[in-house]
Amino acid sequence: MKNNIIKEYGLVHDNIIISYMVDFEKQILQINTKSYDEEVVIRFQGLLAHVFENVLLNNIILEIYQVTIECFLLEKVNRISEVLKYGFPTIEVSNIKELEDYLKEKEYRVFYLTASLWMCGYIIAKEIILM
Repeated sequence: MKNNIIKEYGLVHDNIIISYMVDFEKQILQINTKSYDEEVVIRFQGLLAHVFENVLLNNIILEIYQVTIECFLLEKVNRISEVLKYGFPTIEVSNIKELEDYLKEKEYRVFYLTASLWMCGYIIAKEIILM
């Protein structure tokens, strides 16, 4: 996996996740965090889909990093193949190859998030902004 990391967002390492919200109409996922001395908003714009697991109180961000689309699809091939049948992450494709082409053509990026207490997940969006 480490060879397929495009960029790491270390500025939010050790930030506490205060809240997150999804605005499907505006295609935004926003994570509100707090470090020891400031609040940082992590905004994913052009949101296509996201999956978070094990969401608990007091999660502290360990890493947010962008990976290649190929790496993401290879790692998640079984799960993505299954959920494609139900329109996730987009109803415009029907197999992994079409999804790969779609994500590249539409300029989507894949971001992984890991946190303490086992929270983890990924976000498929066009950009990330730290505010």
